[in-house]
Amino acid sequence: MSIGFTADVADDDYNHSQVGLTSARTANLAVELSAAISEQVQARGFVQTQRIRSQQSGSQAFSSPDWTGKVVDQYDTLGGGIKYAAIPNKLDLGADVTFSRSRSDTAVQNAVGQPPFPTAKTTLDSLTMYGLYKLKDNLSVGGGLTFEHYSSDDWHLDGVAPGTVPNLLALGMQSPHYSVTVLRVGLRYRF
Repeated sequence: MSIGFTADVADDDYNHSQVGLTSARTANLAVELSAAISEQVQARGFVQTQRIRSQQSGSQAFSSPDWTGKVVDQYDTLGGGIKYAAIPNKLDLGADVTFSRSRSDTAVQNAVGQPPFPTAKTTLDSLTMYGLYKLKDNLSVGGGLTFEHYSSDDWHLDGVAPGTVPNLLALGMQSPHYSVTVLRVGLRYRF
């Protein structure tokens, strides 16, 4: 059994910048665990979270800063997998799963005192099942099936048609939402 732990923090300060990014603080934490359950079964799992807080200043009049923006981004990922030697040194089977979530909160403060923007969110879920069969010492055939689902809600895009906002020609794109299934088969030869 093995366990890994990672933590890091970054603090960027741009206090001499009048307009643009003025500060950014990042914290990241990750834990990974792997274990040999038996001679034929290996398992692994991980969890990771990251938080980024940033602030910037801007000017509507192209002079001194007259507004500030704050953004808080949060990313969370959970995953794991298992590998099974169904026929030792001949056939390996396995599966991996990953769940990822993110959210972004944006607020702009100016003289008018506007409310914060809606939260932007994304979701990504993935499942992969695979197998590898050794035909000879240098020749094997493998394959897998992957299913992935992605969903997002983004106020930058949702509900913004080409003529929705005055003085802005938008392309009418919407937040992506998709599900995809991929089947793959391959032959591997080692020289």
